This record gives sequence, structure tokens and C-alpha cells, in this order.
Amino acid sequence: MIYIIDDKPNRQELIAPYLFTEEYTSVKRINNISELDEVKPSLFNANNIICLHDSFFKNPINTKGLNNNPSDDKRNFESDCSNNGVKLILFSGDFSGVKFSNESFLTIEVNRFYSNLRDALANLKSDNDILRFIAFGRNHKHEEIFFRKHQLVESIAHLNKSNLTNYDAIDDYVTPIYEVLYHEPDDELEKLKDYVDSDFLTNQLLIQLTENQIKQYLK
Repeated sequence: MIYIIDDKPNRQELIAPYLFTEEYTSVKRINNISELDEVKPSLFNANNIICLHDSFFKNPINTKGLNNNPSDDKRNFESDCSNNGVKLILFSGDFSGVKFSNESFLTIEVNRFYSNLRDALANLKSDNDILRFIAFGRNHKHEEIFFRKHQLVESIAHLNKSNLTNYDAIDDYVTPIYEVLYHEPDDELEKLKDYVDSDFLTNQLLIQLTENQIKQYLK
């Protein structure tokens, strides 16, 4: 089940009218704290995806008393998702672009979220990785490749040493790319790590090798 927790139903209907005109058995819309409390018993299930408006708990209609702390409510909610293996998407008009904190936690700009969500719902049966579809849209594989490549280049640009001395850049940035490029990427990733162990892998060589793999994939 995909739970969409958004305290702005008027905006939701304006930018995502399909949620009101089409029937989705796999989607549950929640607009206030009372509706959220009703589904709490089944909410934190690892099979669910929760999409939460970043300011939901700051809305006065969703406070639970004078001593209520919206930041604590949101933090506790995120912890409940993490502790139960639930994928969480935070969306907001204040966010720009897309950011993966990890493979189960995504932040995204609100218009992009609702635009990509429609395509994701249409492809639920054929694509199991809904987070990536929501993050990058219909052409999510290509979009993610270039997004991750940009992250890789940006991260390496801040390194002082030209030779990589650990696997961090490979684990954080190259692995997600190779998971798109290869059905079983472990062998190719091990080659890169062997280069690191041999003190052979420079920053620029890692970028070049990754670009070559991307070119082969896109041919």
C-alpha cells in the first residue's frame, strides 16, 4: 500500500487530480492527524511506502496539545519508518530536485513528486522499485544514471588525493549506477575495489571507467 499523507488537499487536487478521478486500490490518501491515527496499526509495515508532506506535523490541525512539538512528531515518525523497514518519501514545495539519504528514504519537490507518482502507479506491476520511479520519472533508469554520475563527479572533486584509498566513492556513488547497468554488478564492482587495493585507481580513472560503462549501456 502507498500512503500519501498530505495536509493540503486543495493543492493535492489541483496538481494531482488523477488521485480524485481515478481509482487506485493500492493508494490511501490521508489529510489530517485523525485519519493518520486510524491507519496507524497497519501503517508501519515493510511492504508499505509512505509519502509524507514535510510540514504535515507543523499544521495546527495536526497538533495534539499545547506541549506538542512538531519536530519531535516528525522525527519519531521517521524513526518508526526506519525501524520497521518502511520506505519513506518526504515531499515539499521547499525542496529542490531529488535527494536519496539512503535507498529507503527520499526527499523530493512536491510538483515533481505528484507528476512522477502517476507514472509510478501505472507501472506498479512491472516495476518494483517505486522510489526510483517517483524520483526520476518514466525514464528513471537513464535519469538515475546521470544523477548518480553527477554525484560521483561532485564527490570526487572535493577529494584531496588523486588516488582513492577506500571504497567510499564506489559504495556510495558507483554501486547505484552499476545496479542499473548490470543485472549482477558484483564482479564489476570487485574489479574497481581491486584497483583501490593496488593503489591504482585515481579519481579521474574512476570517472572515466564509469563513463565508459554508461556509454556501453546506452548504445
